[in-house]
Amino acid sequence: MTEITIPVEGRFDTISSTLKFSRLVEESFSKRADAFKFDFSKIGFVCPTTLVALYGLIKSFKQEKENAGIQVNLVGLDETNDKHTYMGHMGLFLGLGVDFGKAPNEAAGSSRYLPITNIERSEIDEQAEKKYQEAGDVIEEKTEALTSVLLQTGIGDAYSGIQFSFREMLRNVFEHSGAGSATICAQYWPSKHKAEVCIFDLGMGLKRSLLRNPRNSCSSDREAITIALMPGVSGNVDAGKGGHGDVWQNSGFGLYMVSRICGTKGKFALASGHTAVGLQNARQLEKTCFIPGTLVSMTFRTNELEGLSGQMKEIRSQAIKLAAENKTATSVEPSVASVTLARDFKKE
Repeated sequence: MTEITIPVEGRFDTISSTLKFSRLVEESFSKRADAFKFDFSKIGFVCPTTLVALYGLIKSFKQEKENAGIQVNLVGLDETNDKHTYMGHMGLFLGLGVDFGKAPNEAAGSSRYLPITNIERSEIDEQAEKKYQEAGDVIEEKTEALTSVLLQTGIGDAYSGIQFSFREMLRNVFEHSGAGSATICAQYWPSKHKAEVCIFDLGMGLKRSLLRNPRNSCSSDREAITIALMPGVSGNVDAGKGGHGDVWQNSGFGLYMVSRICGTKGKFALASGHTAVGLQNARQLEKTCFIPGTLVSMTFRTNELEGLSGQMKEIRSQAIKLAAENKTATSVEPSVASVTLARDFKKE
């Protein structure tokens, strides 16, 4: 029996502690044991990014080990522990096969949180076909609804900025990862003027996705993240070829725009494979990790999102200039959706 204690050490509510746990999971994949158990008895406060990472990493670990006939259990759970009941209500434990709390997608959400929610590619495609819409339109409507629940409003710069970022990162999952679903979780702290949104998919990861386009060259996860954060870069060889009338065409600008918004108005972290890069206050940090697929963590200082439309125009101009200078960029002209708040391009 091999026991994995959560947290690895200290607080478990930061991207650093989350990535440290991911490395522990990777080490456990290679260990030989007749059974594994994840011990939650010492866990403290967790943030949405931690919740999503716990769910995705333990779920993939359980699936691989149990397919090989090796038992994986979650232990140390206490229904009188408010930290455990919170995680249970958010869908973590039932989502991992333990009869404790609610299932993912089950909790209704409130003015302060969105529980662990799985968004299925098949659901997006089915709704698009039923309504004679593009998949981008369905994702737009879904992220509008989710952001409205989180903030309890459908207007204002904070709403527009978070919904834009939410939409663009969810589009990336379904346009590039090859994953059948995306897992999301979010929390809003009005008194702190802070919101956090995390999206995790177990798809092919950034490196494999980018290498589908022969114009891209990356030999490591670190290079892949560096390239992915550049404007005009995409794993889609047809990026930028949809024409000016195609609002939802893939152009490789969405990730750059979101990283700039969060990196200056909060925090942004992108993790895939064995590398994670964090952006905050114009500083860049790098960590090692184990993320099968891709994880995006976005934190917003909601009181600093005023005047976002004007700021996005400046970021857009910078993005177009950088893409034009980058000889390997797939596209030098962004799609309307990837650089524009929904409220603005819907006016046009």
